[in-house]
Order: sequence, then structure tokens, then C-alpha cells
Amino acid sequence: MLACRAFCAEQPAAVYQTRTDLPYYTDEALAKGDDYQRGQCRLDVYYPSNRTGFPTVIWFHGGGLTGGRRNMPAGLKNQGIAIVSASYRLSPRGKLPCFFEDAAAAAAWTFKNIAALGGDPGKIFISGHSAGGYLAAMIGMDARWLKPHGLSNRRFAGIAPVSAQMTTHFEVKKQLGDTGAQYRPLIDEYAPLYHAAKNLPPVCLITGDRRIEFKSRVEENALLAVSLQNLGHGQVEFYEMGGLDHAGVSEGGALLVRKFIKRLSAPAKPAASSRLAPAPASETARSPWRSLRKLRGLIGTGLAQPKMNEALVRLLVMAVRINTKSPSGSMCGSGLMVMRPLWRAVGSPAFSATQPCATS
Repeated sequence: MLACRAFCAEQPAAVYQTRTDLPYYTDEALAKGDDYQRGQCRLDVYYPSNRTGFPTVIWFHGGGLTGGRRNMPAGLKNQGIAIVSASYRLSPRGKLPCFFEDAAAAAAWTFKNIAALGGDPGKIFISGHSAGGYLAAMIGMDARWLKPHGLSNRRFAGIAPVSAQMTTHFEVKKQLGDTGAQYRPLIDEYAPLYHAAKNLPPVCLITGDRRIEFKSRVEENALLAVSLQNLGHGQVEFYEMGGLDHAGVSEGGALLVRKFIKRLSAPAKPAASSRLAPAPASETARSPWRSLRKLRGLIGTGLAQPKMNEALVRLLVMAVRINTKSPSGSMCGSGLMVMRPLWRAVGSPAFSATQPCATS
């Protein structure tokens, strides 16, 4: 106890600073560009100014590649993690392949500048929601976009797209001249699925509830997860968050992105046979339901206030992962059926499912 108090006394609370509206292209590149590129290709950085060696997540906003503004999910703030939130050129003014070039340039800026702010360039993750998640997946999986910057996509500590399209994006299809139906899948060089490989960085795929998510979104992510596993990729996670729609999973998914970052950024521990400690068969079968009954009791007594949301999420994820026995962490089957009412019962706006899914 005394040692803990001494350690805590030496660790003052993190102080966060934000630098805004920074251009991420070089002066030389911007000199060759137009006014739209110079104004749109900018980023904000949020970081713990009195810490060093912290991890960083690059976050791209959603909006179907036609709209949206850069933002920072609340679930990633005040966690000892730096957030680099970048905007990028949008269609129709932005033409293929500018979306990928911009995302790669923002990532390159992060690799080259985060150390000056105290961050660890070896702990850089790439993420985003919807169209932003699609860009994160493409930059993290297709090596050609970072190559002009002298960087490899394997330098990412992890790739964590949230509700991202894994086939070629709707808007990209339009710019390629595709006149087929929106939901007719195309898997070409502009599809994350096309770039599935066993030597990619760790991957965490997150979607909302398939009943209220964007059409085909859960299934596309599930296909990528199993494809990576079948190719021999050893660090793949897939989560379907029951009760969350396409809009709601942006903030809800940030909690899982945060856990993914912290787990992979933690000091190495002795190798274990399994990430989940083994338990007797009878205990494994009963423990999820015991946890869920406990949660229902907390909710029923009015104790599930917003400050408890994170603990509830952790227990829910743990319970479902054990219940489904899924190596990828997929929230499916009977586990998902139990999840749905509990996500709704938590009561935080991050878990609401009221906004229509209008963009991808």
C-alpha cells in the first residue's frame, strides 16, 4: 500500500493540450496543390503534455467520403493516449485517389512528428468511423499509400476500423464509373478485403448490431476477420456491439478501440497459453450468466449511472467472449441476444440507437 502511494505521488495527473488546424502535407506538396487541398488537409492533435512514451491513435471521421468534419471520440480522451484527428478532401471536389493520399499523408505526419510531442512512434494506431474506418483500413493494409513517404504500413501498432466498409466504398465505385446497385459488392484494389494478408499489424474490427447497422456492414467485417485468420494472421479481433446502430457505434466502439490500444501498448508479459485464463468447464458455462444477472440487478436498482458504463462494457464483453468461445471475440449467437437489452439499459448517449444511419 505504501509503495502504491509513493508511486501515485510521483505520477501527477496528466495534463492535456490540443494543437489545432495543422497542415499535414509538406510545404513543397502544398505549393503544388490548390486552395481546397491547402484548407482541407489539416489535423488536430490532443496529447498528454506532461507524459512521454504514450501511444497515439490517428482518427478519421465518417461521412461517406462526401461530408463530415474531424472530431475526437470522447471515449478516447483522458486516457493517456494522443489523438490525431485529420480531415481530408471530399467528393465531388476531391477526386480518386486523393482520399487515400490524404489519409496516408496525415499518418506520415504523425510518424514523423509525434516524438517531438513526447509520443512513442512505435505505438501509433490507425482508426476511424465509417468512411474514416474505411480509410484507416486501406492505409493500414495497402502498403502503396505510405510508400511515397518512405514508410511501411507494418509500422502501425494496430488497425482498428469502426463500422467500416470492407468492400470497395460506394463513393469510390461511383468515381470509378460503376453504375451498379449500391449494395452490389466490388472487391478490387480499393477494397480492404483485397489486401488481407497474414503479415499485417494487429487488427480490431468493430461494428454495431446487424439489425440496425448499415446493410452488409457486419457481414463484410466478419468476412475480413475470418479471411485474416484463415491466412494465418494471429492477432485478429471482431466485435459486433449489440444495440448500437451505425451512428451509435462511433462512440461505443471507441471504448473497444481504447482497450485494444492499451493492451497492445502495455509492457510485454510472459507468454501465456491463452489470453483468457482457463477455467473449469462448469465455471465457463455458468460465469457469463452470473455476470449478466449481476448486471441486470445493478441496472434494476438504478446503480448503473454513466460513470459505471465502462465497467459494464468490460463485463459485457468478457461475458459474451466467454459465452461464444469465439477466438476472434465476435459478439454473436446467444451472447448477442443477451447483449442487446443490456447495451440499451446502460443509458449513456454513447450507447443510444436513435440516429438513422445515413452515411457510410
